Order: sequence, then structure tokens, then C-alpha cells
Amino acid sequence: MIISECCLCYLDVDKAQDVVKWFAERIPSLGIILYEPIGVDDSFGQMMVANLAARNITMPTLKEYKTLADQKKRLVDLGFKGEGEEGGQEAETIENIWNGWIPLTEKERVDRLEGLDEVEEWQMLARHYCVAWGWRGQTGWEGWIGLRQQSE
Repeated sequence: MIISECCLCYLDVDKAQDVVKWFAERIPSLGIILYEPIGVDDSFGQMMVANLAARNITMPTLKEYKTLADQKKRLVDLGFKGEGEEGGQEAETIENIWNGWIPLTEKERVDRLEGLDEVEEWQMLARHYCVAWGWRGQTGWEGWIGLRQQSE
């Protein structure tokens, strides 16, 4: 299992691909979970990029993988393709995961802990981050098949 929480996005696209390919060439049954920013084409996304640039921070993969579809294609290109138990890929925004996957009781529990005042800001931020996941091989990934559809 490869888990990348806003790590690969700081590498050049080719370097980020090489990191995943290194594992993919050595492990036949492999899962990957990426947590990365998306959506730089609207005003919030442009402001996010500008704020990072002001601190000399760039995210090269963000320019290449701007949408959920781009993230899914990225995983296909890395070998996470196929049908059913053989492999696949999916992606979803944090906003949609929060709204569609998290039970109301858990949302209420977190709200009591966090006391978030700026709900609109949270929603905009959640629209601009995603989780993309992929799997390949025939061992252990049965639960990932249809994961997104189970929540809808």
C-alpha cells in the first residue's frame, strides 16, 4: 500500500511518476491512496496557488492533474487499470466524501471538537482537495471495488 498525503504534488511530474513506478515494478498486488490538491482553474484555486508561490512553494503535479478525471487517468497511466478484482481507480473530492460518506453522528462529534466558524471556507477548501485511490492484482482489494458507489 502506497499512501501519499500531499507528498507527490511537490515533485516534478516525472519524478512523482517514477516514485510510484518504482513500487509498481516490484509489487504485483498494489494499492495506492493519494491526497492531493485539485481545481486550480477557479478563483479560490488560483488564490491557493498564489499564496503558495508567495512562499516559494510550487506543486508541479497540480498543473498536470487539475481534476478528478486527471487524477484517475494518472492512476491508469501508472498501471492501476482493469476491471473488478483485477484493478481499478477512483477519485473523489474531500467535500463529497464528507457530505456523502461520513455519518451525521460523526460530523456532529467532529463539530463539537472543532467548532468550525468558517463553514464556507471549509467547503471551498474541501472542493480543492481529493482522495484518489487505485488497486491492481488479485489479492486483498475486493473491498475497494465499488467503494465510491457504496456511499452514494
